[in-house]
Amino acid sequence: MGISRHGVLARVGLLIALVSCAKEEGAAPIVCGPATDQAPADLACTGLYADFATKQVAATARPYSPAVSFWSDGYEKARWIELPAAPIDAADMDDWKLPVGTKVWKEFRFRDRKIETRLLWKTKEDGWVMASYVWSEDGTKATRGEGRSLTVGGAPYHVPAAIECNDCHKGRKDILLGFEAISLAQPAASGVTLAVLAEEKRLAPPPAKTSLTIEPGLGVLHVNCGVSCHNATPGANGKDSTLRLRIGFEEASSKPAASWQMMATIVDVPATLPGWSGGRRLAPGAPERSVLIASMKARGTGQMPPSTQEVDFAGITAVEGFVRAFPPR
Repeated sequence: MGISRHGVLARVGLLIALVSCAKEEGAAPIVCGPATDQAPADLACTGLYADFATKQVAATARPYSPAVSFWSDGYEKARWIELPAAPIDAADMDDWKLPVGTKVWKEFRFRDRKIETRLLWKTKEDGWVMASYVWSEDGTKATRGEGRSLTVGGAPYHVPAAIECNDCHKGRKDILLGFEAISLAQPAASGVTLAVLAEEKRLAPPPAKTSLTIEPGLGVLHVNCGVSCHNATPGANGKDSTLRLRIGFEEASSKPAASWQMMATIVDVPATLPGWSGGRRLAPGAPERSVLIASMKARGTGQMPPSTQEVDFAGITAVEGFVRAFPPR
């Protein structure tokens, strides 16, 4: 059976990585195996770095930052994306379909220490490769470490296994989370933004609008609750609830926030989940009586987001500010 054009491009990308793998001073050389459609054992072989020894990022790996970052217990993050020549299918602005060959890296840091770098690589139309690379404490090496438990800054740190990653990523049709229209259209986004993608003609069809302003509290709910879980995507964990917290690009572009689907499912709506029944999802003017905020403050049963250990105080402050400003009924 012949190799598809996308398959050839994927292999070429890995072959370039083979050439760029460098030897750290005083360390064993990094040896990359034959190019395949599987995630390599070493981060240096994924194509992120032009020179791993100096940590020079490859020109093809372009940095980007969404306007609001998914809460990850306060760890610092950096992101890069490599896009092939084929455009992004943006027929549905709320669920882009990325071209085969797309690679995305996300690095987690604690102060100056690199902890892990995650890779998402679309190798075929219906398939992504996921991998997590754990950095050595001296920052000279990063190798596969899905499911590992670490101690970082005196606190426990868990590197998710692929099945754990799917808890959130299956909430989108094409699994990639923070690289989406709402997150890239707001003024706080940087690097490869929606405006940059449109200017480079990487979206087909091109969007009618490339910038949006979202109220900060609603932006927090969209990213931390709506993008991954509380939406209508068949695989989303919150699909069967009536709670819809993903903001639609079209409604955000042309309709007042009061008319958004999100608002219809939270404002003065009774909470029915075990432990929260009897309250209101969002009690206008009263954050202290709003279950959405109580769940953000909780840790354990009923907490949101479910996979975190620390409370997102800045995110809570933003949502509380929105609720206080909302006219009481």
